[in-house]
Amino acid sequence: MSANRAFFSFGVAALLPWNCLLSSMGFLDLSVFKGLGWTLVLTPLYMTSSLLTQLLLLFVGYKVPTKLMLSVSLSLGLVGALMLLFLCSITARDMMDNTVRFQCTLCTCLGLGIVSNGMLQSSAGMLATVLMPEHGSLPAMYSNGMAVAGVLSFVVSLGVTAAAGGGYSIDALFAVLALTFVVSLFDFVRIARNGLVRDIQKNRLDTNALTRLNLETASAGSGSPQAFGGLASPGSPSRLSRAISRSSVVSGTLRREWEQQLNLFINYAQTFLVFPVVSSKWNCSGDWVAAETYGLIIVSVFQLGDLTGRLFCSCPSFVERCPSGDKLWVVVMARTVFLPFFFLSWRVPSGLAWLFGSSAFHIGLMIVFSLTNGALTSLAFLRGSAGTQAEDRDIVGRALPLAISIGIVAGSACSSCAVVLLGAHN
Repeated sequence: MSANRAFFSFGVAALLPWNCLLSSMGFLDLSVFKGLGWTLVLTPLYMTSSLLTQLLLLFVGYKVPTKLMLSVSLSLGLVGALMLLFLCSITARDMMDNTVRFQCTLCTCLGLGIVSNGMLQSSAGMLATVLMPEHGSLPAMYSNGMAVAGVLSFVVSLGVTAAAGGGYSIDALFAVLALTFVVSLFDFVRIARNGLVRDIQKNRLDTNALTRLNLETASAGSGSPQAFGGLASPGSPSRLSRAISRSSVVSGTLRREWEQQLNLFINYAQTFLVFPVVSSKWNCSGDWVAAETYGLIIVSVFQLGDLTGRLFCSCPSFVERCPSGDKLWVVVMARTVFLPFFFLSWRVPSGLAWLFGSSAFHIGLMIVFSLTNGALTSLAFLRGSAGTQAEDRDIVGRALPLAISIGIVAGSACSSCAVVLLGAHN
């Protein structure tokens, strides 16, 4: 039970910084850092810092002890949350020059992108995958925590904004973020004392794994140890040889265990092709609610549906009835059917406004789309973790969240281009 709770809180802490920034982005852009291009600068830099960190750890993560990576990422995450709470708080706005505060806040956000979205996602995903055979569906609990992060940030932002205004919602969001990291640190200490965060070097790219994949092949054709610039001594592989071999191990594992990573990439590329950019352009039929509120309703429907889909996968009987790992791609590709409806609901064809312009259609479409996103995410994590050989779990555990990040970046980029092209014909 302590392991399930810990990985649930790790999932919340991994994604809550980005969700808090999303929830506060409009107010920060229009009020706190007005005219400085907060949204334009933050989004690409934050996601790029996270993606590059995960990509780096995919190849060199075996060098850092799991306990150290988790403790550092959670501790620095707490520091970053407290820094954001100070820099964006109402009381700090008269204490610092706005441009300097903008730069400090941006640097803090990039640091959170590295340690939370990058280091924490990689290390927690890796550990959950390695421990799954002994402790059950930890990847599913980790995935559920990520989904709860979106709901939590939305509820805090909407509630505090309605009660006290947008300025206080910023304080509340980053205070909750700091509290989340405190809880995650306590959970980390608890499972570390129980021996769960043990050294998993034996599951990593150790000497036996390198031998299994034929270390000597990396230096084939050299003829002598001196072929790599004299770095090697007779009878031992050179440093360059070991680096090449480790890269070969990673690429070899990805060639064997690519299915679920591809499923996650496609799933999130589909999602972010239409959410939230395209769906934010939907108009409310009947004007029964303000446009800003309608956008919040659509986002909240997605977050709740995504969480519900992941919670379904916490039930073993539901998972047993779902497609196996080699069949999951069929369901992932079937989601593509929904994509045109998002664009049709934005650029409503004449004569079909009764359907594509209907709020009931919008909400129903988003419910199905978000449920499948959440369920397929957890299923891909579970299938990818359960069907992996012991010596490959370390790499797969880091590659699965990396596939999500790549899908988000790719989908968001295509979405922006599509909106610009289609918007030009308004």
